[in-house]
Amino acid sequence: MWTSIGAFPPHWAGTVITWQLTNTADGSGTRVDFRHAGFADGDPDLAHTADTWDLLMDRLKKYAESGTPQPFFTL
Repeated sequence: MWTSIGAFPPHWAGTVITWQLTNTADGSGTRVDFRHAGFADGDPDLAHTADTWDLLMDRLKKYAESGTPQPFFTL
């Protein structure tokens, strides 16, 4: 569990991000249950946040499958 306390991005302040890993029903892999909760009702940035997580999870999946990282953010 991760509670956002920082100023960036400001609309994440006070939101909670959780990851839960469980075995798949057939035991052949791992299921990742990801949640990002606590946004204010009607937050206009929620759609952008959802799109960003979609891109990040897709890149994480591809990295797990290929071993080749494709960073979304770089320093």
